[in-house]
Amino acid sequence: MTGTLLGTIGVLGAALITAVFTYLGVRRSARAQASQAATERELGLIDRWKTFADEAEERADRIEQKVNQKIAAQDEAIADLRRRLSCLEAREKVLRDYAHQLRMHIERELGPPAPPWPDDVNKPPH
Repeated sequence: MTGTLLGTIGVLGAALITAVFTYLGVRRSARAQASQAATERELGLIDRWKTFADEAEERADRIEQKVNQKIAAQDEAIADLRRRLSCLEAREKVLRDYAHQLRMHIERELGPPAPPWPDDVNKPPH
């Protein structure tokens, strides 16, 4: 009976050891799978962030191009306004000079006709 008991204990011990090692193996495999899943989630997040960053950079480039186009258009408009202002200032000088001529004509009590209208006034603005 001792031999049978020892044999049974040996078999039970071997089964227990096998069960423990199987449990540890399954647990380790579950941890590895969980770790791998976490790693894949993190890599997925990294890939999504990289995609987001690339899209944001492309949007920023498009916005920069639009801003540069608007700046160029405004620069052209400012240059045109400055040119027109220069023309108006020149025309104002001509008209002011003509006003002085008319005042001198009246002050000298010269009758009609008035001094001729300046040619520059009749020209269309540049």
